[in-house]
Amino acid sequence: MIFVLRLIFSITTAGLALYGLFTDNYELMPWMFLSMSFLLLAMGIDEFLKGRKVFGVFSLIAFAFVLYVSLDGFFLY
Repeated sequence: MIFVLRLIFSITTAGLALYGLFTDNYELMPWMFLSMSFLLLAMGIDEFLKGRKVFGVFSLIAFAFVLYVSLDGFFLY
């Protein structure tokens, strides 16, 4: 289940990033960061389930930071 979530969020993140890159339209960047934050959350949970706690903690810290950046983009623009 976690693998499927990682796959969905990674495809969504890459798709939104490529769309912004090719069209020079950066209005969807907060959505890309939101998708990336959920990808990092799924990666952190997966790392904890595999027993690699250090990488899990790093992923969860990155999740919190990217989620903050995403919400900041939603509320400021």
